[in-house]
Amino acid sequence: MTKIIKWQLLESTDVSPSKWFPLFKHTVKIGNGKIIDDYFVSKLGNVAMVIPFTKAGEIILVRQYKHGIGEITIEFPAGIIEPDQTPIAAAEAELRQETGLIAGCIEYVGEVVPSPTKDSTKVFGFVAEECTFSVDQDFDDTEEIEIIHSNPSEIDQWIHEGKISGSVCIAIWTKYKMKIEKNPTIRST
Repeated sequence: MTKIIKWQLLESTDVSPSKWFPLFKHTVKIGNGKIIDDYFVSKLGNVAMVIPFTKAGEIILVRQYKHGIGEITIEFPAGIIEPDQTPIAAAEAELRQETGLIAGCIEYVGEVVPSPTKDSTKVFGFVAEECTFSVDQDFDDTEEIEIIHSNPSEIDQWIHEGKISGSVCIAIWTKYKMKIEKNPTIRST
């Protein structure tokens, strides 16, 4: 096996054009000893994403506009993990804010890194069981969200058809399905 050496960070300069896009210019020493003085990395923040099941067995998704791609998307509730939050607390908060759901229980599914070459973001996935609509939605200033009721086979179909196309959503759904294959006590699709 080839020995791969981690890059050494020599300097990091915040060159963020706005609060909406944190960007850092790195000077790094790569594995072969070469110095690169203009490697840019975004630090958009870690994210919590949650697959919510209602008591009736429905899965709740959110439909909303995503300006980065200029499209309306369907995905699981998700949001940035604030500095004072744990991933699970962020998942519970996003579930309440985006859908009005309160989880009876919530379990860790796994984590994914959507763009490890140029971004430091990690997405922590959860499944929430026994969810009930208990509070009003509380959107961020940039959010307008429609709640979608679905089921596992419909989600698989929507992924196949491209109606659900976000890589993180698909990855967390896949991790969830892999987890239930290994542990049948978790809700089965």
